[in-house]
Amino acid sequence: MMNVINKWKSEFDQRKIYSVPKRGPFYDLAKNYLPDNKDAIVVDVGPGEGWFATHCELKKFRNHKLLDINESTVNQLTKKGFNAEHYCAPERLPFADVSVAYIHLSHIVEHLPYQELYGFLKEMDRVLEGGGMVVISTPMLWDRFYDDLSHVKPYNPQVFINYLTRSKENATQSPVSTNFIMRELQFRFRAVDATEWGSRYFIVDILMRSFRILRSRLGFRRYIKNGYTMVLEKNG
Repeated sequence: MMNVINKWKSEFDQRKIYSVPKRGPFYDLAKNYLPDNKDAIVVDVGPGEGWFATHCELKKFRNHKLLDINESTVNQLTKKGFNAEHYCAPERLPFADVSVAYIHLSHIVEHLPYQELYGFLKEMDRVLEGGGMVVISTPMLWDRFYDDLSHVKPYNPQVFINYLTRSKENATQSPVSTNFIMRELQFRFRAVDATEWGSRYFIVDILMRSFRILRSRLGFRRYIKNGYTMVLEKNG
């Protein structure tokens, strides 16, 4: 019985922590896997205004690099004191083979068609050293995923498991690697109201709507998984 209660408590805590629109809790998760060596090459792809880099103090890594497709963003990041450079995935990453200790990707992969994502995974595998970490944060398919015109395709966690950690039979592409292990997978949650529920019977419909109002006031919510952060480590 205690095991069941502990599981419920864990699920409750996860929904409470990871159902916020802000990315801070996921940045904290990613921060736990940053290397101790301040000379290590640490990379943030698609840094935006530098939220992750600021949150995790990437400037303390002498060889940090922020890569972004937008030249204006690169200029702004440079003015803020970051080592920023123009980059468009899946181009060749500007690093030597097996030289990078850490790569952070926040809301990048969903903008790539699968052919480009496949090439990008190969590039990351090329530059990551043994023991290197990849942190991927991305949305899943939910009813607002395609509200953003730049969203090409949602990728479930199993995609990265199949193509980086083990060989998948009958896959459309051969595995990029089988040398990675998954260190952590944390889903993001969103509370939604089942407002589409109703009945063709008027009295039943009124009762359902009344119950929905009561449920809302009592704090009842339906939670869906609408994204995740995954941490993968490359074996030496």
